[in-house]
Amino acid sequence: MPLIFKSNVAQGTLLGVWKKEEDFELLQTVYPLRAEEKLDFVKINNIQRKSEWLATRILLTEMLEKRKTINYSEHGKPQLKDSSLMLSISHSKNFVAIIISNQHQVGIDIEHVSERVRKVIHKFLRDAEIQWCQTLKQQTLCWCAKETIFKIYEKELDFKDVEIQAFQPDAEHGSFWARTQKGDQYKSFKINFLEFDDDVLTYTLT
Repeated sequence: MPLIFKSNVAQGTLLGVWKKEEDFELLQTVYPLRAEEKLDFVKINNIQRKSEWLATRILLTEMLEKRKTINYSEHGKPQLKDSSLMLSISHSKNFVAIIISNQHQVGIDIEHVSERVRKVIHKFLRDAEIQWCQTLKQQTLCWCAKETIFKIYEKELDFKDVEIQAFQPDAEHGSFWARTQKGDQYKSFKINFLEFDDDVLTYTLT
């Protein structure tokens, strides 16, 4: 399970990405479960979900160089049991990504660039965004950006409460801007993006 990216992206903030190559049996060997973890692990029925669960904890241990217990809020937001750091987690078919910080609220998302996103653009893009968001990469980055912000707010936002400013992703990494609107309240977010093979990743800090 190779660590392909690990970087301090801001003060007190670390981003890590692993490429998932091991099978389920090997992941179990790499990450022996503690008693308290077994109680949660046995509740997961799907092998893919079990593999993601293990891969997430292997990556987090690699990033922190020690084991930490991950719990979940009532809305499913991941959090450390000891509340020592804020974190956000994302998976795609081939990657797992985590961002952790002792300074910022953080959000992250990683998605495989595929035609699948075009089938649902009317569900997550505003009409004005559809006018300029034409390429598959743009559309996937917009999806990722809204997911990234959504993870910070948990259940307080709808995807169309997030407005993406027009951008052209001409490189394999960069940034663009988004803002949220709740009533007459606006908040801006700098969305940073990276590419890994055929996947795109976005993250933001507040």
